Amino acid sequence: LRERVRFDLECLNYPARPWVRTRPGEEDVLDCAIVGGGQYGQSLAFGLMRERVQRVVVFDANPPGLAGPWLTFARMIMLRTPKDLTGPDMGIGSLSFRAWYEAQHGAQGWEQLFRISRPDWQGYLNWHREVTGIDVRPQTRVTRVAPLGSDRFEIEAVSAHGSVQRYIARTVVLATGAEGSGARVTPAMFEEIGRAHV
Repeated sequence: LRERVRFDLECLNYPARPWVRTRPGEEDVLDCAIVGGGQYGQSLAFGLMRERVQRVVVFDANPPGLAGPWLTFARMIMLRTPKDLTGPDMGIGSLSFRAWYEAQHGAQGWEQLFRISRPDWQGYLNWHREVTGIDVRPQTRVTRVAPLGSDRFEIEAVSAHGSVQRYIARTVVLATGAEGSGARVTPAMFEEIGRAHV
């Protein structure tokens, strides 16, 4: 399946040159910095790569393989969406969940599947990220985004080890999902229930 993906991406390599030109002295400027490496941040990064926007970095605060809610705080047994819904594949069949699932469980396994489990969806997203070569910086929390003039942003990011790094980007996308809403809110009716049960 990896070889099929590689071939499909090679066949669809248009435009063949970078969309965004690098100005002299700006080799380290990111075309796009994406904050949040869940399915939306990852899909956006892949979509930009398909359009030959090359210097894209995804910052995610979670450990490797745990971007998004699927194995962290999501509690549903299976996804609510139908198993054949597409999205992160961007219309490339070999990158679809179905192709990934069938590579492991065969066509019969796919036919027997009712809905996608959370661990399977996380596994698929992790594979998708790896096979497409998206540049994800796990365990890196963006702590500050500030404008630099009218067409640049400075990003401050802290690694799990506490080191602070600064990046310059042309565009910044906040794809922080439920975690980016400010704070988790527990309705008052659940206040007396222990945190482990909420």
